[in-house]
Amino acid sequence: MPPVSNLLGPPAYTEDALLTGDVFEKQEVDLKAEDILNPSAEMRAFLDSLPAETTAPARLENLLRAFAADNFSIFYDPDAIISAAEAYSQQRGNCLAFSALIVAMARELGVEAHFNEVFVPPTWYLDRDQMVLYQHINAAINPGQNTRVIDFNFTAGNPNFRQRRLTDNQALAKFYSNLAADFLRDKAYGKAFYHQRKALDLAPEDADLWSNLGVIYRAAGHPERGMAAYQIALSLDADNLSTLTNLQRALRDSNRLQEADLIAQRLNRYRRKNPYYWYTLALQSYGDANYEVAAAYARDAMTIDRNDHRFHFLLGMARYQMGAEGYRRNFRHAMELVGEGTGLRQYQRKMALIGEDIQPREPDRHSDRVDQNIWHRWIHFLQ
Repeated sequence: MPPVSNLLGPPAYTEDALLTGDVFEKQEVDLKAEDILNPSAEMRAFLDSLPAETTAPARLENLLRAFAADNFSIFYDPDAIISAAEAYSQQRGNCLAFSALIVAMARELGVEAHFNEVFVPPTWYLDRDQMVLYQHINAAINPGQNTRVIDFNFTAGNPNFRQRRLTDNQALAKFYSNLAADFLRDKAYGKAFYHQRKALDLAPEDADLWSNLGVIYRAAGHPERGMAAYQIALSLDADNLSTLTNLQRALRDSNRLQEADLIAQRLNRYRRKNPYYWYTLALQSYGDANYEVAAAYARDAMTIDRNDHRFHFLLGMARYQMGAEGYRRNFRHAMELVGEGTGLRQYQRKMALIGEDIQPREPDRHSDRVDQNIWHRWIHFLQ
């Protein structure tokens, strides 16, 4: 199949035209240069209390030991789009906030540190009328010859997923795009646009940011501008599934059915090999109370990948709602796959809520699995 650019021709609007925001009402939006890495006086006082050391590795170890001695931890809050200083004082945040805290403190100690993006399998969740894609960011610290990756609440980073170093601007762009997503959910389209434009000022090469700009334009009632933003996103990442999905639906809404069908064919080839496609359909069916259909889609996902605990749990919930047999086995398998930590505790709370006393036989400690409850939220519409 030829590239999408060959099917559609050039975008109807240029990048510069899309970034003017001329269709949105002028408004005062606080877009001061947010320094999510700026340490607070409280953070500096904590660092000043550490024993003085001459080497970077020793300073880093003192920092981590001090956190452990104080039983310091961060409550995971996916909606907490906050800075390092706020994460420290409030002891909550998402993985971007936690990573900012670690990067900021390490640098204050004179230790090289940067943001690290982890290419975990794509995972979609329902949030109102949106599909929310979870991604993951952690902190990489280089006190000497060896880089040490620190994940949420000081767990070790997983080396088995592909990773890439993020610049501060790229990380800050994700921060602003998440703020834009919050405004978008509240239908504050102007504020959403200006925050998304700020994100693109920081990382214009990020295809996801252009795709999200298209989401904002379409939600605000400007479909041609939305499609142009999707085309720009695909020029940067031709296989971006969320962008292809958004573009296909935008074309269909504009009665450009032949072009939409061609993109749909490409999407179907990708999706049928992707267990998260079937998982997304299962979630949607479950949300519509179509539990038998949800169970069927969950089983489809499991035929491709039986090692994702969420597939087993969703199948268990669908069977539980239908009063069908086997749901306890699904719940137990999900708990065994998720292993110890936040995920297991969440499942145990859910079991208590439905009055079931189910425990895993033995936690699974497979090294290629991460706690998927701490992924950084990243918003895409599938409209």
